[in-house]
Amino acid sequence: MALLEMKGITKLFYGIPANDHIDLSVEESEIHALLGENGAGKTTLMNILYGLYHCDEGEIWWNGVKQDFQKPLDAIACGIGMVHQHFMLVEAMTVFDNIILGDKHAKGVFIDPDLLDTLPTRYVHDGLAEALKYGCIGDPELFELLENIGSEEDLRNHMEEIILRSVLQKKKFVEEDRYDNGSRQMLNFGHTIGHAIERYFNYSTYTHGEGVAIGMCLLTEQTERLGITEKGTAERVIRAVHHLSLPTSIAVPALELIPQIMHDKKRRGGEITLVVLDKIGKAHLLKVKTSELDKYIVTE
Repeated sequence: MALLEMKGITKLFYGIPANDHIDLSVEESEIHALLGENGAGKTTLMNILYGLYHCDEGEIWWNGVKQDFQKPLDAIACGIGMVHQHFMLVEAMTVFDNIILGDKHAKGVFIDPDLLDTLPTRYVHDGLAEALKYGCIGDPELFELLENIGSEEDLRNHMEEIILRSVLQKKKFVEEDRYDNGSRQMLNFGHTIGHAIERYFNYSTYTHGEGVAIGMCLLTEQTERLGITEKGTAERVIRAVHHLSLPTSIAVPALELIPQIMHDKKRRGGEITLVVLDKIGKAHLLKVKTSELDKYIVTE
């Protein structure tokens, strides 16, 4: 009996097959190499095995047991590790450390805000996009604090409160939904478009926080137009993002971003879950058909 069997694995991105009924069988102690040109689907197949992507068709069997890896921790629990391509590696770590990264829960977290003084201003503000996200989805007082910061000195004086409020928001969402099957997904507000922007520019033009900032602005503008979000919310989000010296829009047609969104981990077959605001401090999950993404993803 093979240790690993992948049977009929099929994965489509925007209707185009990246994997088309792929079979792979690996016995214990065997070493295999996947060879193929760029775009052949090698990385996609391994991302499915590791729980980063979910196949549209097919089965994964590990040690004789059928598996349904919803996230990398599920694969890690079976003893499957993955060393990612260079942009997902922690360069200071060894190969082994990269494989086991995330395997154990931390027993404590230590935060030293003074470390921020060693960073360029751009990267400090990059991180504040995540803090603003927490204000948008669950802490209107944090949002108002960031919305009204008057200077870099003012920001520095409030940094400990900003960090604390952000940590408490993440703690709340994670404790409510430990396995990331429900409300915890609201931590992805702005990230569906943000990740697409990063991929579109090959992770070289916009930082993660800048992509998320654009994503929060674009999606909220559109959901407000659609009557999903309280009027005036988008204007406040855009103003707060501007206030943090982060971008609010992008000169890329939506139809060129949407294929990148098809890689999103929140996509399940022909549906994807978007995180949309009701108003500042309150959000909900909205399932939409991938064929209707152009209704929500508008850049012009």
